[in-house]
Amino acid sequence: MGTLPAPTYATLYFAIWEATVIPDFPELQFYTRYNNDCYGIWTHSTNTDLDSNHWTLFQNRMNAFGTNHPFFHNNQHFRPLTWEFEERSNEVIFLDLPISILNGYINTTIYKKPLNLHLYIPPHSCHSPSVLKGLVFGFAKRAKALCTTHEDRIPFTKNIFTRLFDRGHDPATLHPIFHEALKVFNDTPLLLHLPYNPADPSSSRIQRAFQNSIVQPLGDTHITELQTMNDFGGTADFDSLIVCYHGQRNLGNILSPASYALVLLFQLTLTLLSYKTMVNPLLQPLALTVQIKSKVLCPGVVFSYNEH
Repeated sequence: MGTLPAPTYATLYFAIWEATVIPDFPELQFYTRYNNDCYGIWTHSTNTDLDSNHWTLFQNRMNAFGTNHPFFHNNQHFRPLTWEFEERSNEVIFLDLPISILNGYINTTIYKKPLNLHLYIPPHSCHSPSVLKGLVFGFAKRAKALCTTHEDRIPFTKNIFTRLFDRGHDPATLHPIFHEALKVFNDTPLLLHLPYNPADPSSSRIQRAFQNSIVQPLGDTHITELQTMNDFGGTADFDSLIVCYHGQRNLGNILSPASYALVLLFQLTLTLLSYKTMVNPLLQPLALTVQIKSKVLCPGVVFSYNEH
């Protein structure tokens, strides 16, 4: 796309158009876009004719971007941006996520392209042994983050083992690594981000306070056994804490607030990835609560589209 920031410019430019179109369609319960791949959740109207007309109108409005620009009127051999919509259904693939609605709940797993050859690093390659361990742990964490159910995580992990074996890795080397990596499925630490100050309580004191006050106070029930207010009967699945320190604001942060804003955005992203919502994240995407094993209720259908 030419210069390095061109995709960012294009994304921001089209986002202005999205901001004018999306509010006109209340059926669109959720919408997201990554560059030229979009995904949304559409709630059907009881009036099928009205629902079909609104869906067609939504597609036409999105594809009307730039059609009145003088450039395209004066240069007929160019055409404005157009999008190719898929039919609304209960299943859709967005990036590396097959997203489906099963019994009214959103379910996600990991998509594998048919032409993926899985050419992982072979054992005779001159790499540190930690590279293999990092690869396996990375796949385990990916399975935990992207698969809704444990039943989808296990087959994915088994396939990774088989592919590494096919690349020539010794099962005696792989077994202990996988055995340790699979522990991430049951280990969900909370991340506490703090600016470092030597006068503050040490991380060990914070850890003890967390264990004695939250996880299991003296004579009280362990937190994973407590009943929650989750409508789906979920329970807290964490019992550990990681204290993550970051630097204090310096003069550069104060004089360059944009740079500091990026740091804050990165910290917020890490926090959001470390938590799930007890409420519907489609309605409250920024609600931060403890991680809860739950499902997301979804009354609509999913759809996706990309640049044609």
